[in-house]
This record gives sequence, C-alpha cells and structure tokens, in this order.
Amino acid sequence: MERFLENAMYASRWLLAPVYFGLSLGLIALTIKFFSGDLPHTAAYF
Repeated sequence: MERFLENAMYASRWLLAPVYFGLSLGLIALTIKFFSGDLPHTAAYF
C-alpha cells in the first residue's frame, strides 16, 4: 500500500507539470500584453 501511494504521488507530479507550464506561459503572455499596450495608456493619465 505504501509503495502504491509513493508511485501515485510521483506520477501525479508529472501529470500536473504541463498544467503549471501552461499557467506560466499564460502569465508571461498577460505580462507582455500589459506592458506593451495598457501601461502606456494608463501612464498617460498620471
């Protein structure tokens, strides 16, 4: 039973890796979009 739990935890780590990778890419894309488009427009009001 213990061996099964260890293997399941190890496998789930690799199953979640693509999800975290996709979230990281989305965050990078939103950051680039903010600094290229919205930041100059917002800074014009200050």
